Amino acid sequence: MTKTSCGAILLILAAACGADRSPPPLPAPVASASASAAPVVSAAASASALPATPPKPPLAELIDKTLMDIEAAWMAHDAQKLAAAYAADVEVRITSPADAWSPLKKPAAEAQLALLFAAFADGRLTTTRTLRKGNVVAAEGYFTGSTAGKKVGCPVVTLSWFDEGGLVKQQHVVFDPGTILGQLGKGDRKTKVRAVDAIPTAPIVNVTSVGAPDEARNVDAVKAYYATSAAAKATSVGEVWGVGTFVVAELTVASARVVDVFEVVGGKIRPISSYGPSR
Repeated sequence: MTKTSCGAILLILAAACGADRSPPPLPAPVASASASAAPVVSAAASASALPATPPKPPLAELIDKTLMDIEAAWMAHDAQKLAAAYAADVEVRITSPADAWSPLKKPAAEAQLALLFAAFADGRLTTTRTLRKGNVVAAEGYFTGSTAGKKVGCPVVTLSWFDEGGLVKQQHVVFDPGTILGQLGKGDRKTKVRAVDAIPTAPIVNVTSVGAPDEARNVDAVKAYYATSAAAKATSVGEVWGVGTFVVAELTVASARVVDVFEVVGGKIRPISSYGPSR
């Protein structure tokens, strides 16, 4: 930061006069060469001397910064810092057992995050893979934590849409609430509870779409896959993205929100992971 100081200006006036005579006449002013040669600065010149506004970074860089801020906020358990990654008009939708898909505005989302960090003092979200297409990022990961002496852990995927400033304007968080409730001993006792997996340690896999023709063909293949599946009548396919050899599909299955991730290689569709309530 540049520190500006204003110096004081000292003005000294000297006058000489005799007691018994009038002062001599003052000589006529003579313009000096330096004064006549003083440069005249035009308004245009001074305007051009102003620093130019730096160009806006590319959207990809802005998104990268926001993703790093989100990671840092999770590490610090700072709900306010995490909410700062959201645009003012953001809508966050989170899978929950009580309310399937109601949107949360920024203040409510920040409050929910604060409750989460308070409930799970050691809560951690470990990202395993990101799949990016334009301004959309699917971040796959695994949530772990403990509360009241009980450990919990389940896969989770976050779908984030970013605005022109690189902030999250829409976000969908999908996981299986039944797994968390079961691990806490609050679920259906007749249902087998998934064990808590170890925290992933492999490096994050980052894949960015390059708009290759294969990506569109892979999307069509996955849509055809759903159309011919046994649960086709109960499945409503929403947005589907092709990212490299991967395909991300958001859908509704019997009113439950689900996200599936596939990999398509050589025309063969291979399911990779599924997020949301058990099917």
